[in-house]
Amino acid sequence: HQYWRTYFHYRGHYKIVPIFIPVYQDALQNKTYFTSLVGQYKQLRRWAWAASVLAYIFYTLRELRQQKVKMPYMRTYMKAIELFYQQVMWATGPIILLLNLFIPAVINPEFSRSLFAYNVSESINMMFNVMLVGIISYMFISLLSLPKPPGRFSNIRKGLAIISWILLPVVTLIYGAFPPLDAQTRLMLGGSLGFGVTEKVRRK
Repeated sequence: HQYWRTYFHYRGHYKIVPIFIPVYQDALQNKTYFTSLVGQYKQLRRWAWAASVLAYIFYTLRELRQQKVKMPYMRTYMKAIELFYQQVMWATGPIILLLNLFIPAVINPEFSRSLFAYNVSESINMMFNVMLVGIISYMFISLLSLPKPPGRFSNIRKGLAIISWILLPVVTLIYGAFPPLDAQTRLMLGGSLGFGVTEKVRRK
């Protein structure tokens, strides 16, 4: 929101230059593992609340156009549409990937029985198989590059690391799609998130 306020103040003649410096901060960690998972979900939902800036952007653009203020409108609209696309895909992308074979059949049963639908289904299956090979390869590279877990339970920890990779689709859905979908639905219905402090516990 601060970026767009400044962008409109300078009539589009504004850009951000990144400065690559180390930033040190505590990771989200509550007293128990379950509360840490809940806290992570709430934190992602709070970040997804940034979709609310879209209303400010398009309202301000309309006001500036009515006042005939000179600024690069085409570039501004493209930036706003890109932001809109990112917010929508953040909430729906994992769900579309999960249900992509079922969506056409639900929307149009006749289409699902066509030759084109069959070819699309086969193409998607082939792409998923290629992606699966890449994910498995990346999993083995990740496991080989990780330092050996200390203690006598090292084999159990390796097993848990493999299980975490197997659960990646579920985690992607829960933490990749549900928080922004939750936040955007609350925005649409006029709700709010309230005020919540992210609890961070340091373990010595």
